[in-house]
Amino acid sequence: MLNKIYYFGAEWCGQCSAIFPQFKAFCEVNNLSYGYIDVEGNEKLTNQFHVKNLPTIIVTDNNDKVIFRGVGFSGFKEFKEFIID
Repeated sequence: MLNKIYYFGAEWCGQCSAIFPQFKAFCEVNNLSYGYIDVEGNEKLTNQFHVKNLPTIIVTDNNDKVIFRGVGFSGFKEFKEFIID
């Protein structure tokens, strides 16, 4: 069962800005809530989830265990497949 969905990005990240509108629309259509995490102001969460590349999408279970991690355009595609399956 899904607990939380995080989208890690930054204002200066071009790929983040390109993917986020698609990510947001996908979540809205599928009635998914998510948190947008700007890595510049949220070092604690960024470090907790070992985010090294942007954008990163992370899904956790009810115990905050990471059950999905995707990076970049391919990560967004994998996220959609993960949710639909």
